[in-house]
Amino acid sequence: MDQNPFETIETIESAHDVGPIVFGPLYNESDQDSEQEADEYQLSSAAAYVSEEIRRMRSAGTIGTPVNLVVNCIKLFSNPDWKLQKYRVHFNPNIHTNIKEEMLIKHKSILKGFVFYGYHLYTPVKYGLEKFILYDYGGPDGSLVMITINHIGEIQESDLIRVPILMKLLLNCFCHSNCMRVESRYYDPEATVTNTRLGIKYLPGYEFGLSEVEGQLLLRIGLTNKFETTETVLDFLRVSCGNSRNSVSSLINNFKASIIGTVVLTSYNNKLYKIRGVNENLNIYSTFITEDGSKISYMDYYKQKWNITIIDVKQPMLKTTKHDENGTLKTVYLVPELCIITKLTKIIKNKTLVKELNQYANYGPNKTMIKYKQFFSKLHSKTKFIDTLKTWNLHLGEHFIKISGRVLPSFFLKSFAEVYPIGPLGNWTRELQFLGMIVIPKVESWVILTPSKYFLKVKKFTGTLRSVADLIAIRLPIPEIIQMNDTCQRTYMNHLDDIIKNNVHKLILCVVKSLHSNLSNKINRKLCIGAAVPSQLISLKQVIINDNLKCFKTAIRINCKLGGVPWLLQFPKQNYMAVGLDIYQDLHDKHKYFCAVMASMDDSYTRYFSFLELLRKNYISEFFVSTIAKAMYKFKDKNGTFPKGIIIYRDGLEFDTINNMNSICVSEIISLMRQRDEFFGGANFIIPFVYITIQKNYITKLFSQYGPTNYRNPPIGTIVDTGITDEIMYDFFLISHTTKSGILQPTYYRIVYNCFPYLPIDEIQMFTFMLTHMYFNCSHTIRVPAPCRMAYKLAYFSANTLKTTENILLHGFPFFF
Repeated sequence: MDQNPFETIETIESAHDVGPIVFGPLYNESDQDSEQEADEYQLSSAAAYVSEEIRRMRSAGTIGTPVNLVVNCIKLFSNPDWKLQKYRVHFNPNIHTNIKEEMLIKHKSILKGFVFYGYHLYTPVKYGLEKFILYDYGGPDGSLVMITINHIGEIQESDLIRVPILMKLLLNCFCHSNCMRVESRYYDPEATVTNTRLGIKYLPGYEFGLSEVEGQLLLRIGLTNKFETTETVLDFLRVSCGNSRNSVSSLINNFKASIIGTVVLTSYNNKLYKIRGVNENLNIYSTFITEDGSKISYMDYYKQKWNITIIDVKQPMLKTTKHDENGTLKTVYLVPELCIITKLTKIIKNKTLVKELNQYANYGPNKTMIKYKQFFSKLHSKTKFIDTLKTWNLHLGEHFIKISGRVLPSFFLKSFAEVYPIGPLGNWTRELQFLGMIVIPKVESWVILTPSKYFLKVKKFTGTLRSVADLIAIRLPIPEIIQMNDTCQRTYMNHLDDIIKNNVHKLILCVVKSLHSNLSNKINRKLCIGAAVPSQLISLKQVIINDNLKCFKTAIRINCKLGGVPWLLQFPKQNYMAVGLDIYQDLHDKHKYFCAVMASMDDSYTRYFSFLELLRKNYISEFFVSTIAKAMYKFKDKNGTFPKGIIIYRDGLEFDTINNMNSICVSEIISLMRQRDEFFGGANFIIPFVYITIQKNYITKLFSQYGPTNYRNPPIGTIVDTGITDEIMYDFFLISHTTKSGILQPTYYRIVYNCFPYLPIDEIQMFTFMLTHMYFNCSHTIRVPAPCRMAYKLAYFSANTLKTTENILLHGFPFFF
C-alpha cells in the first residue's frame, strides 16, 4: 500500500542521506583559473553526490494524455570510438588567463584541435608524448614563457566535464558562421533589418545550450534578437544640450547622469563598452599612447586605422575600461560620434511602437521553424564550421528531435454556487463574470477621492463598478465621493489624512491621472505604510473608458484586498504549506535586493502570509531560511498544528554559472535542515520539505506538429520529463499558460532536494500545475505557481513603489495587486 507522503513521519536517522543534489565542495576563489577548475571538479564529481533515493525518484510521471512534440534540439554525433583526452598545462612564468589560450593557438600545428579550460587542455587527439614542453615569446615585456603540457588521462563518458568542454568548442565553431558574438549569444549581421522611421536596427540572433541525455549529446538552439538604435551618443548629447535656457554645466551634468552606466556599441568594430564617465576636457585632437609607444591624436588614429573622418571636433570623450593583452585593466576613451546607444528607452515607453517592433521578434510557431531551417542551411553551408567539427570527429544532425510528452488533465473551479470546467485556453473570465465569489467580506462604507473636474465621469464609472460587482455577489454600497479642487500632491495627502483620521471607511479608491506617476507612488506609500487601509488606484483613462470587463477585474481585486476569495480548486492533499521565494534588485543600490516570501496558510491555498526584507546578496539565503521557520509558526497559530510538509518554490536565481546557482541552493537547503532539526530535534517527528528551483527563460521550446509545415504551440498542461531532461536531475518542463502571439516558453522546474519518505513525481507535477490556477490578480493560468508570482509582485511593488520594507501594515493581504 502506498504511503501518504504528507503524514507525520518518525525522525529519519540521517536526513542528509537523501540530501541535496549538489556539485561537490563549494569554491569561492578570486582567481579565474581557480574558479574554472572548481567548476571542473564540481561537474566531474556531481554524479557521486546523487543519492540512491533521488535516483529512485527519477522515474517519469504517468498522469496525462500522451502527446508527440518537436523540440528545438538537434543531435551532436560522434564516432563510436570517440575519446576526449585531458592535459594539464603549466605556464612559467605565469601569465594572465586572457592570453594563455592565444599563446596555445600559436602552436596549433602541434596541438591540433583543442579547448583550453582553466588549467587544462582538452583534445580528441592523444599526443605522442605523455609530457612535452613548448616555448613562446609572449610573456611580460616579450619574455620567454615555458609551456609544460602533461597528459592526465582520458575523460570517461560519465564525466560531466564533457558537456561544458564541447559547448565551448561549439561556440568557437559558430564564429565561422559569420555571426557576431555578443557575450554568449550570436547575432547575424547579414540578416539585419533597419527601420529608418523608428531609427532602430533589428539583429536576429541565436543562443545555445548543450546537454547529454541517455548517452546522446543534444544541442539546444534558441532564437533571440537585439534591437539597436541608430542614434549615436553625440545625437543624444545634442538633444540633451538643445535647451539654451539651461547653463552649459547643468546640461553637461544632465548628460553625464543619463549616459554614465549605459552600454554602447562602437560602429567600427561591433564591440560593447560600458560608459564609466565623461571627460569634457578631452576632444578628438587630444593624444594617447599607442601599443608601440608612439603618440597619436584620436582624429588621426580613426582615420589611419578605420578610415573614419570624425566630423564634430568639440565633442567630449567617453571614458570606459578594458583589459590589455597582459590582463591589466586600463582606461580608454571613445568618441561619442562613433558610439551607438543600445537602450530603447523612448520606444519601450510607447506601446504602439512596441507592437510595431514585435513584428520583427515575436514569431509564431510556423515562422519560427522557418527561421530555424534557414539557420541550419547556413551552418551546413559553412565549410570552416563543418571542417572544425570534423577535426574533432563530430557532426551535427539536420533536424529537430521528436519526443513524447503528456498533457495533464484539466481541473474544475468552484465558485459560490457552481463548479465549472476550465477550458483548453486556461481562461475562465467569462464564466466568472456571472458567478458569485467564494468569500465576500462585507463592505459597509467606502470612499472615492477624485479631482472635482472628473466628478461626473467618476460617478458614471462608480455605477458601472457597482452593477458589475453585484453580478458576482459583491455588494458595494453607494460610496462617499470626495472632490478636490486641484490635482497637486499636497491636496491628495491632506484629504487622505482626513479620511484615515476619521477611520470610517473600509476601502479608499483614488482616481489619478496615471498609475505610473510619482503621485501614485506617494499615495500607495501612505496607504500601505502609514495606514492599514485597503486601497485601489484607478487611472483617469479607465474611468473615461468605463469598460465592463475592466470594472469586473477591479471588483475582484477589491474583494481580494479586503480578504475575499474569488474561486477555489479542490486540492487532494491537506495541511501542508506552499512557499514562494523571489527577489528584485533595488533600483538605487545594485548591491541590495528586495526579498519576498509568500507562505500559504490554509488547505485551499487562498490565504498567504508575506514577509519582506531589503538585504545584500550574501544575507538572502539566511533571510529565506529564518522566514520559512516563522511561517511554520504562523501556520500553527492559524491552524492549531504545524504543516505536515512544505513545498518550496525558489525563483530569482541566476543560472549563469554552476557555482552561483548551486552554492545558493545548497546553502539554503543545509540551513533549512539545521533550522528544522533545531525546532523539532526533541520531538518524535520532523517536517519534510521539497526544494524546487524555477527557471522561466530556458532555451528549450516545444512544438506540436500537425503536418510537414504546420506547427502549433502545445496545449496547456503539456509536461515533459523524459527525452530532454537531465539524466541525474529530478526535473521537468511544464507549459501552464497560453499566448495570443509568438511561441510559448515552458517553465523549467528542478527538484534540488526532497526529504519526503515517498513523494511520486506525478503528485509534485500535478500540485505545481494546480497552483498556476490560483493567482487571483487574473482569471487565467500563469507561468509559475501562485506563491512565486505573488512573491515577485510583492518584491517588485516594494522596490518600484514603496521603496522600503518597513512598517508595511497589510501583510497577509494582496495589497500589491
